[in-house]
Amino acid sequence: FSLLGGTTKQPRFRFPDLPEAPHSAKLRAEREVLGLFLTGHPMEVRGQDVQRFATAGIGELGPDHHDQEVRLVGLPSEVKTVRTRRGDRMAFVQLESVDARIEVVFFSGPWARSQRVVEGDEPVLVTGRVESKEGEVKLLASSAESLGEVRTRSTREVTFTLRVDELDPRALGRLQRILQDNPGPCPARLVIEVPGAYQVHLGLPELAIDPGFGLEEASLSLFGRADAV
Repeated sequence: FSLLGGTTKQPRFRFPDLPEAPHSAKLRAEREVLGLFLTGHPMEVRGQDVQRFATAGIGELGPDHHDQEVRLVGLPSEVKTVRTRRGDRMAFVQLESVDARIEVVFFSGPWARSQRVVEGDEPVLVTGRVESKEGEVKLLASSAESLGEVRTRSTREVTFTLRVDELDPRALGRLQRILQDNPGPCPARLVIEVPGAYQVHLGLPELAIDPGFGLEEASLSLFGRADAV
């Protein structure tokens, strides 16, 4: 500021006009700065994924599940790696949902196969065997997959359901750009709904898309609701 002393002109600062950051990016920033999620949790919008791919919820597991193989959907956190006596790496990971968490143990083989996705920023699908000792429940993992990759592999078609009052030209133009920015293997369908009356189904054969989190995040930002996709 001393460099500006004696000048009569006021400096002008113009910040760039940028779009609002995606909700997932805001949550990651909150956790990096505060150590916790403040305005929400990334798993809040993953309810349909839990129903589709998981065999149990994290908070449902108890001693009666001992030695059962389950599939869990959750967000990895607090990854701690150690070396075994043979010099291999294994890991202890906290897998969390909105209101529960469980410790997942990755021995050296599963950790070598799963490290890339577990140390990423996205939710994962973990398969493993439940172990219960003295009231403490853990999961001994056999594999972990990126939930986004599982969705892409398992989805045959993506449907956008819009109310007739949402069909303004600007929104449709933005939706078209979102579809074009997320190319992939899945055909898309647009369903126009008049609540309580009828639905019109329109195929979009020229816009095959990737049903990953990027598409969902953009749609949520556009329409303000997760159930549009």
